[in-house]
Amino acid sequence: MKDIRKVADMDLIINWDIKHQFGFVFEIPTEEVRKVIPASAGLHPYELRPGISAMFLGYNDYNPGNEIYGEKQPAFQEITRAFLLPPNLSISMPIPRFTFFLHRIASNNPAFIKQEEEKLHLPTYYAPSLQVIANEAKTSAVAKDDKGIIQEWKNTNPDVKYYSDDFFGQYYTIQHNKLYFGVFYWAGEACVHQKPGDGGGIYEHPYLTGSERYMSPDVIGPHYLQIITSFGKPLVQRFYEPRLIREL
Repeated sequence: MKDIRKVADMDLIINWDIKHQFGFVFEIPTEEVRKVIPASAGLHPYELRPGISAMFLGYNDYNPGNEIYGEKQPAFQEITRAFLLPPNLSISMPIPRFTFFLHRIASNNPAFIKQEEEKLHLPTYYAPSLQVIANEAKTSAVAKDDKGIIQEWKNTNPDVKYYSDDFFGQYYTIQHNKLYFGVFYWAGEACVHQKPGDGGGIYEHPYLTGSERYMSPDVIGPHYLQIITSFGKPLVQRFYEPRLIREL
């Protein structure tokens, strides 16, 4: 696990202690992603093959004790939806494993929502009754609240094995018609696989339909990649202060 306080002239500002995490990548037609990412941003979807891009559905279960604005927090949960982009290799930093366009995040912690908006400029959705319920093996889960099911992660690998790993990533986000670029670091134990099968997906829900850049659940194809972390083992995710790219 690296302890780097500055990357690409961006200072470390958030250091999360996480209990459990999923990151599932699904196929989606490139034309649908282009409807979500404004053309003015000048960003291009990462294509798995011609005409097919990649959508990322994430889940974080945070340990108690994480600090937000100087106050220690109880355990809370977050879900994310993003689209993969080609990496920006002009940035002086370690080669990123993933580069995302953040489409939407949700959490049942209002302080977390406030911080994600103010410090990382992320598009947020406050879901006070959000629950992410995992199976006994902690390899599949469903996210729901009092308005219904939001999204699902269904593991398709019958032989889950975990390995230590760490990497850097990049992300872009839009807030108030301004484009931002950020960097993150990840370290933990995970099973990464591409076994075929029903990997889950997203549902009609205000988390989706209320987004400024709406996308139908029907356009989501099969999963491409599944990342499942070992439950309760040390897992950190760090974020560096994002920079403003330009106004759109």
